[in-house]
Amino acid sequence: MEELKNSVNKSNESAACPDGVYYQFLRHLPESCLHTLLKLFNNIWTTGDIRPSCTEASVVPIPKPGKDPSDPSNYRPIALTSCLCKTLERMVNDRLVHVLESSNLLPKENGVPQGSILSSMLFNLKINNIINSVFKHVNASLFVDHFAIYAEAKHLQHLERTIQLCINNVQKWVSENGFKFSVSVSVSKTTCVHFQRQRIYTKPALHLKGEAKFLGVFFDQKLTFKNHVTYLKKKCLKALNLLRVVGHTDWGSDRATLLKLYRTLVRSKLDYGSVVYGSAKKHVLRALDPIHHQSLRIALGAFRTSPIKSLCAEAGEPSLEHRRIKLAFNYVLKSKSLPRNPCHDVVFEAPLSDFSAVTKPEPNLVANTFEHIKNAKINLNTIDNLHVQCPSSWEEHKINVDISLTKQKKENTSEVAYKKDFFRMKEKFSNHYAVFTDGSKLDEKVAAAAYFPEHPSNSPERRGICFQC
Repeated sequence: MEELKNSVNKSNESAACPDGVYYQFLRHLPESCLHTLLKLFNNIWTTGDIRPSCTEASVVPIPKPGKDPSDPSNYRPIALTSCLCKTLERMVNDRLVHVLESSNLLPKENGVPQGSILSSMLFNLKINNIINSVFKHVNASLFVDHFAIYAEAKHLQHLERTIQLCINNVQKWVSENGFKFSVSVSVSKTTCVHFQRQRIYTKPALHLKGEAKFLGVFFDQKLTFKNHVTYLKKKCLKALNLLRVVGHTDWGSDRATLLKLYRTLVRSKLDYGSVVYGSAKKHVLRALDPIHHQSLRIALGAFRTSPIKSLCAEAGEPSLEHRRIKLAFNYVLKSKSLPRNPCHDVVFEAPLSDFSAVTKPEPNLVANTFEHIKNAKINLNTIDNLHVQCPSSWEEHKINVDISLTKQKKENTSEVAYKKDFFRMKEKFSNHYAVFTDGSKLDEKVAAAAYFPEHPSNSPERRGICFQC
């Protein structure tokens, strides 16, 4: 029953439904009706008999941005299925994800599934083996249907042959597994980039392009990220227009609302991929600073002549340079706690000389981050490996809570009475571990902490945990 309730609560209230049974209706069902619905789902699962309306969908074509709307292939079909069917799919998907993650059946090269409820996970399972079609000396990266192969060699002719043979092998796998790899569609979406430092004086046999967009980041052949910064600036300027409209001096929103809009619409775009494009030259990254400064002026209602440092202090926002350093800190420290992540070996196993080019006067963002970590005197050896054992969704996990102490008001209860009740509860739950928690709020920031004094698996330096946001 808890599994069914969680599936309904995860749903989107605005989701359309062809059969007229909406999620709002499912959320307000009494307990008896939920039991009937659960019996119906169990019957479908055991017999495989699904009513026809669950297999039907209303398809709405959405035009792809920047594509010719007169071409039918430039539309993205959005299928609207039954909410009852999606509720059952979500329950099946949760079980499938739990089995895949607990058994380590998904390769670490794969990314996070996106799209519909169950079809994306089934597609993810089907396309997993495409990694096996890549040669061992060729690297590959897979994120849902975004697939990239890359290799390195001293001679361009050898590199061309290696990549071409790998493409042929991938195309053979695609044909044998029922995927579509048509020339008219795939070639227009496939890009080849030769990353190198020397100029290409002779025309290569490969059809090369100057850049490739992978997961929202433009990689140019020199890895200067100039085009990506230009693209990012244009996107942020469009979002900045909304701040100008909402932040009208006469009837506009207050400072707190405008700052939230900035962090949601503008800063989120600047943060995405900053660990990658943050290795660009400083004069390239400075092109993004006016976006940051202009947004703060609009949110604070400040004059154009207001000093930048005063704006950042008033808004509680660091400069973009310090923001990128903070995000790089988080990325490196999180990678340290995830040894199975492919980025862990890239960041910690590779020598720092690999991150610094010989012809560059300064190291890139990864090497700089290690310098900042060293200056901050952060001991990376104290970071434990993160391994979370998620309970299965179909099992009942009820937590018994005793809130008897909250019935006593602080102003009417003495400290002695609190201690007496505390020791009474400690004796009652003597076979349990005590965990002490606390939380606080100051202005718009919140913080929480937990302390585990008696847990046997905790060393003295790992008995506490705290976070702030």
